[in-house]
Amino acid sequence: MQISLGAGTQSRRMRKTQNAPDRFDKGLAHRAKCPVESVRYDRTIQKECELHMAKTKYGKFIITDTDFPPNHPRDKKSYQVNTLWIHEKMKGALKDAFYLETNLVRFPGETTPQMKPHKHDFDEYIIFMGTNPDDPLDLGGEVEFWLGGEEKHILTKTCAIFIPKGMYHCPFKFTRVDRPFVFVTTGNTNTYVQSGFSTDPRWAHLAEGHAGP
Repeated sequence: MQISLGAGTQSRRMRKTQNAPDRFDKGLAHRAKCPVESVRYDRTIQKECELHMAKTKYGKFIITDTDFPPNHPRDKKSYQVNTLWIHEKMKGALKDAFYLETNLVRFPGETTPQMKPHKHDFDEYIIFMGTNPDDPLDLGGEVEFWLGGEEKHILTKTCAIFIPKGMYHCPFKFTRVDRPFVFVTTGNTNTYVQSGFSTDPRWAHLAEGHAGP
């Protein structure tokens, strides 16, 4: 069946289409002048997107908002800011989801107190990624990272560190940050757990981490 639109309807639709870019530009201008309204506008769009994804078959696999780990708060004063934390299958919402934590490192800092080298009962990746568009392999800073409880490595390039199950790693600290860079950890487990800590006397002055989530 073919439906014909009257001249008046076609004219109104054409005017709406032609005016759409103009309304969009005016909306951007309004948001620039009014930051409070901008925040409200962004939150409204976010909620609309979340509702849309909730109604779809695969939208639940797009993760845009999570809790954050207690030791990596979303605080303006923190040297690193957590952006995503996928843990314990998102409280059961995502079956079989691997643990994942993403952070933006903004200035030099280290965990307080510093922790002894620890190990896991799962394999882990620790990733440091530069954000320089002209040289993405440049980390834009420096990370001091201990591996095996005995080797200190100085990282200045975008890199991924593979931590096999049972290998001691850490402590680490961000000794220089020329521009913000991305810090990611993930592994083939649903829940992040530290399964043991180094007994090497050189680390005796450091605290033990947490044996659970």
